[in-house]
Amino acid sequence: MSMSVTRRRRAAAMLSVATLLGGMLVGLVGTPAYAADLGTVSLSQTSGRVTDSPMFGTGITSVPCPTGFGEEAALRIGPAETGPFTNLTPSLGGGGYDKAPVTADPNRSFQLALGSVPANGRWWVVVECFSLLEGRHPNRFVTPIEVTGDQWRVVSTAVATTTSLAASPQNSAVEGATVTLTAAVDPPTATGSIQFQSDGSPIGAPVALAGGSATLAVADLAVGKRSLVAIYQPTGNFAGSISPAVTYQINSATGVSTVTRLAVSPEGPQDPGTPITLTATVEPAEAEGVVQFRDGTANLGIELNVTGGTATTTVNTTQSGLLASGAHSFSAIFTPADAAAFNGSQSEAVPYEITGEGAAVTTTELTVSPAGPRPQGSSVTLTARVRPEAAIGTIRFEDGSTPLGDPVQLQNGVASISTTTIPVGTRSLKAVYVSGDTTRFFGSESAPQSYVITAPVPAGDALTVTDENGVELGPNPTLKRGQQVNLVARGFDGNETVSTRLDDEPQEPVSAENGVVRATMVVADDASAGAHRLVLTGAQHEVTFDFVVAEAADPDDNGDGDDNGGGKGGGGKLPTTGTNLVTMIGAGLILLSGGAGVLVATRRRPQLVPPIWPDQQP
Repeated sequence: MSMSVTRRRRAAAMLSVATLLGGMLVGLVGTPAYAADLGTVSLSQTSGRVTDSPMFGTGITSVPCPTGFGEEAALRIGPAETGPFTNLTPSLGGGGYDKAPVTADPNRSFQLALGSVPANGRWWVVVECFSLLEGRHPNRFVTPIEVTGDQWRVVSTAVATTTSLAASPQNSAVEGATVTLTAAVDPPTATGSIQFQSDGSPIGAPVALAGGSATLAVADLAVGKRSLVAIYQPTGNFAGSISPAVTYQINSATGVSTVTRLAVSPEGPQDPGTPITLTATVEPAEAEGVVQFRDGTANLGIELNVTGGTATTTVNTTQSGLLASGAHSFSAIFTPADAAAFNGSQSEAVPYEITGEGAAVTTTELTVSPAGPRPQGSSVTLTARVRPEAAIGTIRFEDGSTPLGDPVQLQNGVASISTTTIPVGTRSLKAVYVSGDTTRFFGSESAPQSYVITAPVPAGDALTVTDENGVELGPNPTLKRGQQVNLVARGFDGNETVSTRLDDEPQEPVSAENGVVRATMVVADDASAGAHRLVLTGAQHEVTFDFVVAEAADPDDNGDGDDNGGGKGGGGKLPTTGTNLVTMIGAGLILLSGGAGVLVATRRRPQLVPPIWPDQQP
């Protein structure tokens, strides 16, 4: 979120401590206090992968920020207790965060925010609150999470529960008949109630738990396919839970009865990885609708249309998912398209055995960095991870059906490739694991990932410079002392760190966001007159800003006859000294749109204690 010009100036005036003093840049003030007693952060999900981007959808604090600390807020993550904490989203501006709970939407993954793979153990998701004058509040809103491998989950002090649901009679009933719903909560010592639902709507009032179970008899379920769930509403120190949905068919009293039969080929037992064909036959053949194949209570793929009274699928393949060795129970459930004309039906269960250990089932996951969209020609890295890690073979990276380079050999279950040749457009990227020993490991492929490549950034469009009124300046503008300009530099990789040099002197780095650096520069009151150069350098991209500081005694004279800072004069040899021309506070103390880096001039003002703004880190 952007700050107003007035707020930027006020904040800049307060930041004179973090300036060049005697040619040295004073370091940013640390934040050693990590107290956590403002409240909690409710996350929109309780688990995920550390590479998921965003990490979660939304975080909401339990109460507003403390009074007086609602100027800015930041959603961050870091090691529990000790920190440091890094941003999960650009910091939040606009004020008012002490009036209502803070809502923040992350725009990056946990791993990207950290800059490395998170270690196993306890981490904190935090929201910090800021005052313009006093900086960060010493306490935080905190929700602890636990990382195991590439998974994270919210840690709760409440006792975890699971809820299951059963319906009697099983699978289907005629309209008007009584259906008994029974929910069971584990552990059975859990207290509270169960809210039964049909298709998202409550069925009656909540039913109190007794000995871990609750029962409800209902006779008014609507005709058709219903989705039934039981929601556990806890009391005491128990966590809530929701049962898996139970699909239930209510048949019309006047509908035509149907019969569904299931054939399985080849007959069992079979070795692991043997394709198995399931064929459902529905009578009468004119009954239209869909068939859902199941293994026990687990769906096998999606519902399939019945054509000419039959529906067929093949399971136990790398595409459909390999079935584990052991006993299975296949069935087929027919759901009519017109519940008033035909009734649903379910086949008899067909037991099936898969014997022997056979080859191991594998899974392949793909991560792509930096986050898109990226201009054509950018370096994009694709990383595949195969489990189990002992799997041997190669990874074939693909854009649609087009290979991206040669196959890459797996090393400890990981393979990676970087490419700059992905064409412009919305691409579908995936990783295909090709087993090096099919007797030990089955092949697998990742889910496709959508990635956007935009048109390349022309050299002349890599930098836009405007004055504080938004007027675009020409090349090599002449600037007056005290003038503010805004820079937008494009073409960097994702959220990479960008180094900066002023007249060949290294400065504090800044951070790109989605390939763009946005920064504000103010020319110092005592800046040396003449030509100067600011260079921003990423891993594979560099942007140069040449400008001239006016020599005119008149502080309003910028060389073009007006006062808009848009003069196009300048040039000449770079001076050998540029001391106190600008101060670069990198990933700064002033909030700008997108939370990118900041450039602030040295001002000869009284030194005040600077607030530490929440985009101190990228």
